[in-house]
Amino acid sequence: MGNCSCLQSPKETEEFLLISAADSDSPAVLAYKTHCEKMIPELREVYIQFLQHKGKKIQKLEIKEKELGELGCELLCKIFPEIINLKELILSNTCLGLEGANKIADTLSDLRKLEKLIMPRNKLTDEGVEIICQAIPYMGEIREIDFSYNDITSVGAEKIEEAVMDLEHLEVLRVEGNNLKRRSLEKLAKMLEGKSKLKVFEFGVSGMTEIEIESIKKPLPKLFTSHK
Repeated sequence: MGNCSCLQSPKETEEFLLISAADSDSPAVLAYKTHCEKMIPELREVYIQFLQHKGKKIQKLEIKEKELGELGCELLCKIFPEIINLKELILSNTCLGLEGANKIADTLSDLRKLEKLIMPRNKLTDEGVEIICQAIPYMGEIREIDFSYNDITSVGAEKIEEAVMDLEHLEVLRVEGNNLKRRSLEKLAKMLEGKSKLKVFEFGVSGMTEIEIESIKKPLPKLFTSHK
């Protein structure tokens, strides 16, 4: 199910929505007119709220266990500039991949009030996460970032490090379930040492020894750190 924090008003017909938006040629309106019948429910709900002039009230967009595909990613790209007060973007197991990251990257940085960027299990490689990370520095209010269970290596870890380095409000960073080695995680943990608000750094990697885990935790002795 899609989630947005605004109150639902009585449903209006598609015809009324389209007519009410007919004088607009914004990318989001055109996207709805063209693709409304193909939209997954979560995206359709957000677009309808936007057409009802409630886009700025939407604070949460959640899509889980559904493949977005090229169209879904394109629709996200079109709607982001219309929901600029969004606080939580949750895309979990949506097969985003490199192509999807490229699609949404054009407008992802418009979400400057975002507090949670949750993207686990999205087949993100180093290149894909690098593209997403380019938008993160614009999100000055961000508190939680989740890139867990993707296909990120040390190259992608460096991009994450660069992206979060200057974030003042970061509380949670999750990167477990990727192809990250001890040295990359140690470097990331060292950078996080200066984050006074950080509460959780989840990095668990299967096959890691207790000695390796302790070496990663060393810069963050007072931090709650979970590992698997």
